[in-house]
Amino acid sequence: MARLQRELRQHAQRLVSDALAAHPLFARRWPRLQVILSGSAVTEFADEYSGIDLIVLGDAGDLAELAEALRVGGLESDRPGLYEVTVEGRRVSLILLSLDEAARRLAEYDDFAWAVLPGAPVLHDPEGRLAALTAGLGEVPRSVWAEKIRARYRKFRRRQASIAWNLRRGQPYVLLDNLTRLVGHALAICCYLDGKPPTGRKWIFQAAMRTNAGRRLRPYLFDLFSSLGETATLGGSYQAGNNSLYRRLVAVHDALVSAIQEAGYDVGRGGPKEALDR
Repeated sequence: MARLQRELRQHAQRLVSDALAAHPLFARRWPRLQVILSGSAVTEFADEYSGIDLIVLGDAGDLAELAEALRVGGLESDRPGLYEVTVEGRRVSLILLSLDEAARRLAEYDDFAWAVLPGAPVLHDPEGRLAALTAGLGEVPRSVWAEKIRARYRKFRRRQASIAWNLRRGQPYVLLDNLTRLVGHALAICCYLDGKPPTGRKWIFQAAMRTNAGRRLRPYLFDLFSSLGETATLGGSYQAGNNSLYRRLVAVHDALVSAIQEAGYDVGRGGPKEALDR
Protein backbone atom coordinates (compact mmCIF):
# COMPACT_ATOMS: atom_id res chain seq x y z
CA MET A 1 0.00 0.00 0.00
CA ALA A 2 2.82 2.41 0.87
CA ARG A 3 4.38 1.72 -2.53
CA LEU A 4 1.11 2.48 -4.31
CA GLN A 5 0.71 5.71 -2.36
CA ARG A 6 4.24 6.76 -3.33
CA GLU A 7 3.55 6.02 -6.98
CA LEU A 8 0.29 7.98 -6.91
CA ARG A 9 2.01 10.92 -5.27
CA GLN A 10 4.87 10.86 -7.77
CA HIS A 11 2.42 10.73 -10.65
CA ALA A 12 0.39 13.59 -9.20
CA GLN A 13 3.55 15.64 -8.66
CA ARG A 14 4.56 15.20 -12.28
CA LEU A 15 1.09 16.11 -13.55
CA VAL A 16 1.01 19.22 -11.40
CA SER A 17 4.55 20.40 -12.11
CA ASP A 18 4.69 19.61 -15.83
CA ALA A 19 1.10 19.91 -17.05
CA LEU A 20 -1.20 21.77 -14.67
CA ALA A 21 1.33 24.57 -14.24
CA ALA A 22 1.27 25.11 -18.00
CA HIS A 23 -2.51 24.79 -18.36
CA PRO A 24 -3.89 28.02 -19.82
CA LEU A 25 -6.35 28.46 -16.95
CA PHE A 26 -3.66 28.08 -14.30
CA ALA A 27 -0.41 29.41 -15.77
CA ARG A 28 -1.04 33.11 -15.13
CA ARG A 29 -1.95 32.52 -11.50
CA TRP A 30 0.47 29.67 -10.85
CA PRO A 31 3.06 31.51 -8.70
CA ARG A 32 0.29 32.53 -6.27
CA LEU A 33 -1.42 29.14 -5.97
CA GLN A 34 -0.84 26.18 -3.67
CA VAL A 35 -1.74 22.60 -4.56
CA ILE A 36 -2.08 19.55 -2.32
CA LEU A 37 -2.99 15.95 -3.03
CA SER A 38 -6.18 14.64 -1.45
CA GLY A 39 -8.70 11.82 -1.90
CA SER A 40 -8.07 8.12 -1.46
CA ALA A 41 -4.55 8.43 -2.92
CA VAL A 42 -3.29 9.79 0.41
CA THR A 43 -5.11 7.28 2.60
CA GLU A 44 -4.67 3.64 3.52
CA PHE A 45 -7.57 2.97 1.13
CA ALA A 46 -5.56 3.79 -1.99
CA ASP A 47 -5.90 1.20 -4.74
CA GLU A 48 -5.38 0.82 -8.47
CA TYR A 49 -8.63 2.71 -9.09
CA SER A 50 -7.62 5.79 -7.10
CA GLY A 51 -7.74 8.95 -9.15
CA ILE A 52 -5.88 12.22 -8.79
CA ASP A 53 -7.81 14.55 -6.49
CA LEU A 54 -6.30 17.96 -5.82
CA ILE A 55 -7.12 20.91 -3.61
CA VAL A 56 -6.04 24.23 -5.06
CA LEU A 57 -5.57 27.03 -2.54
CA GLY A 58 -4.87 30.71 -3.00
CA ASP A 59 -6.28 34.17 -2.49
CA ALA A 60 -10.04 34.51 -2.78
CA GLY A 61 -9.81 36.83 -5.79
CA ASP A 62 -7.60 34.47 -7.80
CA LEU A 63 -9.81 31.51 -6.99
CA ALA A 64 -13.02 33.36 -7.88
CA GLU A 65 -11.58 34.17 -11.30
CA LEU A 66 -10.35 30.61 -11.71
CA ALA A 67 -13.73 29.15 -10.71
CA GLU A 68 -15.50 31.35 -13.25
CA ALA A 69 -13.06 30.34 -15.98
CA LEU A 70 -13.59 26.66 -15.13
CA ARG A 71 -17.38 27.10 -15.22
CA VAL A 72 -17.27 28.94 -18.54
CA GLY A 73 -15.07 26.16 -19.89
CA GLY A 74 -17.66 23.56 -18.90
CA LEU A 75 -15.34 21.99 -16.36
CA GLU A 76 -17.63 22.12 -13.32
CA SER A 77 -18.86 18.69 -12.32
CA ASP A 78 -22.34 17.70 -11.21
CA ARG A 79 -21.18 18.12 -7.62
CA PRO A 80 -21.13 21.81 -6.63
CA GLY A 81 -17.65 23.13 -6.00
CA LEU A 82 -15.90 20.26 -7.77
CA TYR A 83 -14.17 20.76 -11.10
CA GLU A 84 -12.66 18.26 -13.50
CA VAL A 85 -9.88 18.99 -15.96
CA THR A 86 -8.12 16.66 -18.34
CA VAL A 87 -4.35 16.67 -17.95
CA GLU A 88 -2.27 14.46 -20.25
CA GLY A 89 -5.37 12.46 -21.06
CA ARG A 90 -6.21 11.83 -17.40
CA ARG A 91 -9.14 13.31 -15.51
CA VAL A 92 -8.06 15.32 -12.48
CA SER A 93 -10.59 16.46 -9.88
CA LEU A 94 -10.15 19.86 -8.27
CA ILE A 95 -11.55 21.60 -5.23
CA LEU A 96 -10.82 25.32 -4.85
CA LEU A 97 -10.31 26.63 -1.32
CA SER A 98 -9.16 30.10 -0.38
CA LEU A 99 -6.43 30.39 2.23
CA ASP A 100 -8.67 32.60 4.36
CA GLU A 101 -11.45 30.02 4.24
CA ALA A 102 -8.99 27.25 5.05
CA ALA A 103 -7.70 29.20 8.06
CA ARG A 104 -11.24 29.84 9.29
CA ARG A 105 -12.25 26.21 8.94
CA LEU A 106 -9.13 25.02 10.74
CA ALA A 107 -9.82 27.47 13.57
CA GLU A 108 -13.38 26.14 13.82
CA TYR A 109 -12.18 22.52 13.84
CA ASP A 110 -14.09 21.78 10.66
CA ASP A 111 -14.02 18.07 9.83
CA PHE A 112 -13.05 18.47 6.18
CA ALA A 113 -10.25 20.92 6.92
CA TRP A 114 -8.74 18.81 9.67
CA ALA A 115 -9.07 15.63 7.63
CA VAL A 116 -7.25 16.91 4.55
CA LEU A 117 -5.00 19.89 5.33
CA PRO A 118 -2.65 18.84 8.16
CA GLY A 119 -0.06 16.48 6.78
CA ALA A 120 -1.36 16.61 3.20
CA PRO A 121 1.24 15.94 0.48
CA VAL A 122 2.17 19.39 -0.82
CA LEU A 123 2.68 19.44 -4.58
CA HIS A 124 3.09 23.18 -5.10
CA ASP A 125 3.68 25.89 -2.49
CA PRO A 126 6.35 28.25 -3.81
CA GLU A 127 5.93 30.88 -1.09
CA GLY A 128 5.38 28.49 1.79
CA ARG A 129 1.94 29.93 2.54
CA LEU A 130 0.30 26.57 3.07
CA ALA A 131 3.12 25.44 5.30
CA ALA A 132 2.66 28.58 7.39
CA LEU A 133 -1.08 27.93 7.59
CA THR A 134 -0.72 24.44 9.04
CA ALA A 135 2.42 25.03 11.11
CA GLY A 136 1.88 24.76 14.82
CA LEU A 137 -1.49 23.06 14.69
CA GLY A 138 -1.88 21.21 17.93
CA GLU A 139 -4.18 18.42 19.00
CA VAL A 140 -7.92 18.85 18.73
CA PRO A 141 -9.13 19.53 22.31
CA ARG A 142 -11.21 16.84 23.94
CA SER A 143 -13.97 19.41 24.47
CA VAL A 144 -14.25 19.79 20.69
CA TRP A 145 -14.62 16.06 20.20
CA ALA A 146 -17.23 16.04 22.97
CA GLU A 147 -19.32 18.70 21.24
CA LYS A 148 -19.00 16.98 17.87
CA ILE A 149 -20.15 13.70 19.42
CA ARG A 150 -23.14 15.38 21.06
CA ALA A 151 -24.10 17.16 17.83
CA ARG A 152 -23.88 13.98 15.76
CA TYR A 153 -25.75 12.01 18.38
CA ARG A 154 -28.62 14.51 18.27
CA LYS A 155 -28.73 14.10 14.49
CA PHE A 156 -28.68 10.32 14.90
CA ARG A 157 -31.69 10.51 17.23
CA ARG A 158 -33.60 12.78 14.87
CA ARG A 159 -33.09 10.30 12.05
CA GLN A 160 -34.18 7.47 14.33
CA ALA A 161 -37.38 9.38 15.10
CA SER A 162 -37.90 10.07 11.39
CA ILE A 163 -37.57 6.36 10.62
CA ALA A 164 -40.28 5.60 13.18
CA TRP A 165 -42.56 8.01 11.30
CA ASN A 166 -41.58 6.45 7.96
CA LEU A 167 -42.74 3.10 9.31
CA ARG A 168 -46.03 4.50 10.55
CA ARG A 169 -46.73 6.16 7.21
CA GLY A 170 -45.53 3.35 4.97
CA GLN A 171 -42.62 5.25 3.35
CA PRO A 172 -39.90 2.74 2.37
CA TYR A 173 -38.03 5.07 -0.01
CA VAL A 174 -37.68 7.87 2.55
CA LEU A 175 -36.85 5.29 5.21
CA LEU A 176 -33.78 4.21 3.22
CA ASP A 177 -32.61 7.80 2.90
CA ASN A 178 -32.99 8.37 6.63
CA LEU A 179 -31.27 5.08 7.37
CA THR A 180 -28.24 6.09 5.28
CA ARG A 181 -27.99 9.38 7.14
CA LEU A 182 -28.40 7.70 10.52
CA VAL A 183 -25.59 5.24 9.82
CA GLY A 184 -23.41 8.12 8.60
CA HIS A 185 -23.82 9.87 11.94
CA ALA A 186 -22.95 6.68 13.82
CA LEU A 187 -19.81 6.19 11.71
CA ALA A 188 -18.71 9.79 12.27
CA ILE A 189 -19.07 9.31 16.03
CA CYS A 190 -16.85 6.21 15.81
CA CYS A 191 -14.14 8.37 14.22
CA TYR A 192 -14.55 11.14 16.79
CA LEU A 193 -14.18 8.64 19.61
CA ASP A 194 -10.89 7.62 18.01
CA GLY A 195 -9.68 11.23 18.00
CA LYS A 196 -9.88 11.90 14.28
CA PRO A 197 -12.30 13.53 11.84
CA PRO A 198 -14.28 11.24 9.53
CA THR A 199 -13.03 10.61 6.02
CA GLY A 200 -15.10 11.22 2.91
CA ARG A 201 -18.31 9.29 2.31
CA LYS A 202 -16.63 6.73 0.07
CA TRP A 203 -14.38 5.42 2.82
CA ILE A 204 -16.04 6.37 6.09
CA PHE A 205 -17.44 2.89 6.68
CA GLN A 206 -14.05 1.19 6.31
CA ALA A 207 -12.37 3.88 8.43
CA ALA A 208 -14.99 3.67 11.19
CA MET A 209 -14.84 -0.13 11.34
CA ARG A 210 -11.15 0.12 12.21
CA THR A 211 -11.90 2.08 15.40
CA ASN A 212 -12.70 0.56 18.78
CA ALA A 213 -16.27 1.82 18.63
CA GLY A 214 -16.64 0.57 15.07
CA ARG A 215 -15.60 -2.91 16.06
CA ARG A 216 -18.27 -2.83 18.75
CA LEU A 217 -20.93 -1.69 16.25
CA ARG A 218 -19.85 -4.03 13.45
CA PRO A 219 -22.13 -7.02 14.23
CA TYR A 220 -25.16 -4.79 14.75
CA LEU A 221 -24.56 -2.83 11.55
CA PHE A 222 -24.02 -6.00 9.52
CA ASP A 223 -27.20 -7.45 10.99
CA LEU A 224 -29.02 -4.27 9.99
CA PHE A 225 -27.60 -4.36 6.46
CA SER A 226 -28.52 -8.03 6.12
CA SER A 227 -32.13 -7.17 6.93
CA LEU A 228 -32.59 -4.41 4.36
CA GLY A 229 -34.64 -6.76 2.19
CA GLU A 230 -37.34 -6.33 4.80
CA THR A 231 -37.73 -2.72 3.69
CA ALA A 232 -40.15 -3.98 1.04
CA THR A 233 -42.53 -5.02 3.81
CA LEU A 234 -41.38 -2.25 6.19
CA GLY A 235 -40.16 -4.75 8.75
CA GLY A 236 -43.50 -6.42 9.18
CA SER A 237 -45.22 -3.73 11.24
CA TYR A 238 -46.08 -0.04 11.02
CA GLN A 239 -45.47 0.23 14.78
CA ALA A 240 -41.81 0.83 15.54
CA GLY A 241 -41.92 -1.08 18.80
CA ASN A 242 -42.97 -4.27 16.99
CA ASN A 243 -40.89 -3.72 13.87
CA SER A 244 -37.93 -5.99 13.15
CA LEU A 245 -35.99 -3.30 11.26
CA TYR A 246 -36.48 -0.79 14.03
CA ARG A 247 -35.38 -3.26 16.68
CA ARG A 248 -32.12 -3.61 14.81
CA LEU A 249 -31.75 0.17 14.81
CA VAL A 250 -32.26 0.15 18.57
CA ALA A 251 -29.44 -2.40 18.91
CA VAL A 252 -27.13 -0.11 16.91
CA HIS A 253 -28.17 2.83 19.08
CA ASP A 254 -27.53 1.00 22.34
CA ALA A 255 -24.10 -0.23 21.24
CA LEU A 256 -23.19 3.28 20.11
CA VAL A 257 -24.24 4.87 23.41
CA SER A 258 -22.29 2.25 25.36
CA ALA A 259 -19.17 3.05 23.33
CA ILE A 260 -19.64 6.78 23.92
CA GLN A 261 -20.12 6.35 27.65
CA GLU A 262 -17.17 4.00 28.02
CA ALA A 263 -14.99 6.62 26.33
CA GLY A 264 -16.02 9.07 29.05
CA TYR A 265 -18.36 11.27 27.02
CA ASP A 266 -21.88 12.34 27.93
CA VAL A 267 -24.62 12.69 25.32
CA GLY A 268 -27.27 13.73 27.82
CA ARG A 269 -30.74 12.33 27.47
CA GLY A 270 -31.37 9.48 25.09
CA GLY A 271 -29.33 6.68 26.61
CA PRO A 272 -30.03 3.00 25.94
CA LYS A 273 -33.17 2.89 28.09
CA GLU A 274 -34.66 5.90 26.34
CA ALA A 275 -34.58 4.74 22.71
CA LEU A 276 -37.61 5.90 20.80
CA ASP A 277 -40.66 3.77 20.36
CA ARG A 278 -39.46 0.59 22.05
